[in-house]
Amino acid sequence: MKLSFHLDDETFSLYEPITDNSGHIQGRQFHRQRIPRNPKTVGTDYLDWKDVHVGEDLVLFGRKYRIVGCDDFTKDRGIHVDDSEPIPTDAWSVFRHFRPQKMYRDDELTEMINKASLETELPSWETLPMNLIFHVAWLDSKNDFHGTKVKRTFRMIATPADDTVTLIETTPGFNNQVFLKGLRLSYLAKDQVHRFYRVANFRPGIWIDVFKRPMYIYDCEGEATKAYIRQQFGTISYGTLHMEILERGPPAEQFEILPNELMFKATNDEFPGVKFLILYNVNKRKIDIFEESRLKQWAKGRTFLLDIDATSMSLETLKPGSILRLFKWDFKLGDANEVTAKFIKFTEDTEDTHNVDLYNDD
Repeated sequence: MKLSFHLDDETFSLYEPITDNSGHIQGRQFHRQRIPRNPKTVGTDYLDWKDVHVGEDLVLFGRKYRIVGCDDFTKDRGIHVDDSEPIPTDAWSVFRHFRPQKMYRDDELTEMINKASLETELPSWETLPMNLIFHVAWLDSKNDFHGTKVKRTFRMIATPADDTVTLIETTPGFNNQVFLKGLRLSYLAKDQVHRFYRVANFRPGIWIDVFKRPMYIYDCEGEATKAYIRQQFGTISYGTLHMEILERGPPAEQFEILPNELMFKATNDEFPGVKFLILYNVNKRKIDIFEESRLKQWAKGRTFLLDIDATSMSLETLKPGSILRLFKWDFKLGDANEVTAKFIKFTEDTEDTHNVDLYNDD
């Protein structure tokens, strides 16, 4: 700090040089103020230049300051002053002095670690494409050809940004005409409420309801779509259609793509006496872990972990018996609740597909 005494009106000014990120109020502390003297000292009511001595403490408005030196102008006025003292060092000053070197070393080390992690450890994951392209099939039993069922196929372009769908008919003889364009598809949920599909949950092997027409997604198109589907749902057979599934129609559970939440019981060897509940939020793609209540099954107890990012996790890993690695803990998945078990059974039933000719009635 710089303490100045003004001879013309016997006032003091105190100024602290501004330093970035110091954590203190800096700049002008006070300007041209007469400073009251300590009541216990003898003299006038206010301090003057004779009360300032190098190497001694000085109380200014209740704060004690150490006078460590003066400038050459003051020394040349013929006033006797003691030798200057070094400014005391503290841990903060030492840290600020070596901080640039430390920051450089830390940045260099962080860059090296991140580069090694990206090359060897971190799995690559795909962002949601602008458009997802699928192939769907519909067994049309209400047509002009009495007593026959026409197998009709479509190219479906799904836009995740607004969950709209465009269907282009690829059935031979229909000349790729547009079946519907830019519409959101609704379905009747179990609670008898109409909801809209989230197209990010579409994948080969499931049924969807297209305005009362049950359509089966049997394939997807494009590397971007396939990479995203593979990441989110694991290994899926592409370009296949099981004719028995098409003849049998959608399951009685209606057309819900995914439950809002998948729930499993789990155990951890590091906590042998604790039973866990692992909840996967389908919409947010996050995992919550709770201890299971000791009074009631499937009831949440104390919180263990919340909002774990699972965007790069495949649904294929969420099955009873799987080992789920979350941070430093390994959780072994046990039983699934009723809704989750039905969903897993449905996905397993649609995995066993084989190549057939879509237009062959045999």
